[in-house]
Amino acid sequence: MSYIKTITVLAMAAIISGCLGGTTMEVPGEFVPVERTEPYDLKTVSADGVVLARRTQENPKNGTLEFWAQAIGNQLSAREGYKLADNVAVTSESGVTGRLMTFDALRSGAAFKYLVAVFVKGDKVIVVEAGGRAESVTKLLPQIRTAMMTVK
Repeated sequence: MSYIKTITVLAMAAIISGCLGGTTMEVPGEFVPVERTEPYDLKTVSADGVVLARRTQENPKNGTLEFWAQAIGNQLSAREGYKLADNVAVTSESGVTGRLMTFDALRSGAAFKYLVAVFVKGDKVIVVEAGGRAESVTKLLPQIRTAMMTVK
């Protein structure tokens, strides 16, 4: 195999497995990778339009998990009109502690559901988000939650 083909195969494998941005996450089979857009280092979508994405950012001055969970919750509730439905402590398969928050919203008369898992790993904040029409997200909840907990 030529050098260019080898690099292309390795790059595609990294995209599909989510091995980007220094963290990894297993992507459920119901989701396919799509073109990444800032600030996401992994972005996938289901056939029903549910988006599952991950972003990794710097943790300036080593902010705590509580700080980041509250900041994200405040932004979604106060600025974007989501209603917090659930907020629980979680631990990823690799032992990283986090918070999993579920939000509900009405947009143009349709119910939407949004999940966000936040993990602090040293000087990095890892945020995994999933959202879409409530009915579609609800059908995929087990796969979404499992994927969120595979963050390393």
